[in-house]
Amino acid sequence: MLLAAVLLFSACGGLNGGPPAGATDPGYIITVKISASDTQEATQQKYGGTILSWYSDQGIAHLKLSTAEHAALMSRGVSVQSTANGALSSPEVGANGFNSWAGGFNSWAGGFNSWAGGWNSWAGGSNIPDSPGENNKVFMQVRLPQAHAIARKFGEGVKVAVVDTGIDTAHQGFVGRLAPSSEWRDFIENDNNPMEPSGGSAYGHGTAAAGLVLQVAPKATILPIRVLNSNGQGNLDHVILAINHAVNTGAKIINLSLGAFEWYQPLVDAINFAGSRGVWVVASVGNQGKKDEITYPGRWGWWLSNVIGVGSVDSDDKLSKFSSFGADVFTWAPGNDVTSYYPSNRTAKVRGTSFAAPLVAGALALAYSETTYDWARSDLKSYFQDSLENQSLWYNLYQANSSWCSVSDGLGGLWCHGAGRLDIERFLRSLPGFSPASNTGTLDFVRNGSFESGSFASWTTSGAVSISWVDWWGEFFAGANGARINGTGSLEQTITGLAPNTTYTLTAWLKVDGSGESLLLGARNFGGSEVGVSATGSTDWVQRSLDFKTGANNTSAVVFIRKTAGWQAAFADLITVTRK
Repeated sequence: MLLAAVLLFSACGGLNGGPPAGATDPGYIITVKISASDTQEATQQKYGGTILSWYSDQGIAHLKLSTAEHAALMSRGVSVQSTANGALSSPEVGANGFNSWAGGFNSWAGGFNSWAGGWNSWAGGSNIPDSPGENNKVFMQVRLPQAHAIARKFGEGVKVAVVDTGIDTAHQGFVGRLAPSSEWRDFIENDNNPMEPSGGSAYGHGTAAAGLVLQVAPKATILPIRVLNSNGQGNLDHVILAINHAVNTGAKIINLSLGAFEWYQPLVDAINFAGSRGVWVVASVGNQGKKDEITYPGRWGWWLSNVIGVGSVDSDDKLSKFSSFGADVFTWAPGNDVTSYYPSNRTAKVRGTSFAAPLVAGALALAYSETTYDWARSDLKSYFQDSLENQSLWYNLYQANSSWCSVSDGLGGLWCHGAGRLDIERFLRSLPGFSPASNTGTLDFVRNGSFESGSFASWTTSGAVSISWVDWWGEFFAGANGARINGTGSLEQTITGLAPNTTYTLTAWLKVDGSGESLLLGARNFGGSEVGVSATGSTDWVQRSLDFKTGANNTSAVVFIRKTAGWQAAFADLITVTRK
């Protein structure tokens, strides 16, 4: 049998501190073999302690023993393998003293603002609510808006366990998005109220992680489980109990923004149990800022089939200074100054691999909901890996770090950049049987608004207007086509079937190649004065929208995209009109 000392796990999110309050005797975990004829009661009586896990399929069980119980077991001559029982420092603070919270934990402060709702008020249709605007660049990097534009389920029906410091269960961003309270767990206080306690260097860590999952998969269900104290540290037995509880209550994704620097077989067993039930585990890889200083379980991304370990890159796809790196990192996601929920109905900017991991967990939840094939859901990691963006990572990580990164390892450069960086739209499109949501549904009055026909059917054009189908410079927002306007020109469409005296919302994604390009989204001939909204100078894709109200006798309108100045190109995609 194998004996592992109960270790202290620490969160990957700017955390430091001592053992959990009240954890004066973390004790030990032993792993014993069991057979079909064994019972939990008899096993517990034989070895002492209490049962943590009973994996009949694997033929093993875990028991937690106090130091006294362990001593009694040893005195009986039972041969066990033991490891040191000690606290681990937070991987957010590397040996070089680098603190991934810029300026310390005060980086939470000053970034707060009021949370104004969002997805909870969304009633469907194509006008998808915005996530916090501060994340626009991050989300464009992983193509989240494009994924939302083609998604149908948005994570609906998928339970994601966030195993962390707990969450602010009263935060407005979680309204209608949490599992039944009877399923919540706090393994530190041994109750079902995983509310984050105020104070401590990790306050808000779990709330932020859960908030990022929901920004990616806004209709997913969050199962909050608390295993870390207010300083971001906890015990292995609590993590094992959390994984078991998540699996047994129907979670399909488990987010572990925490880690340890040693291999512990009981944790492997728990994750294997999750995998045997079709549950995916996403884990941060640590913030040591050094090669190969990668924490477990994130380090097992290439070894355990249901684990994805996540490192952090910045908005330019360059390695985050704080992120651990090396051959054992499976994938990368943005983790620099990402905005998420913070307790007391606030948001804050967060930084760390702790916050790159939930973006991947959310992407898995989104994908899980978008395919109905159980065999595809059981192979999500393969589709995820095949969809990752790696060209920019190859350049930024390999070329910039040639001293430690080699393509001669037979992995095609995976030593350098893992499988690649998260691309959520590509992930959805890689799923077997995935059918992109149409932008021409009953609530949308624009025909061919995404130009996926490869033509301007239903549109009137003037000037140098063409279809963009090669995405070398981001010339279309989603799908395979978009509209390109060179020089000056316009796109117009007369939409019909509108109701009189009714307000409609016109929405489009727009960008220009130069800051001097003048671009306008507008509507006219609806029974009122022409209205428009500018996207002038927006060199990154932006969503623009406006409202117009039809007149008493009007059932049609003209919508247009108009470029009146500048010699460089402008682009438009996903143009919709919906009834408000």
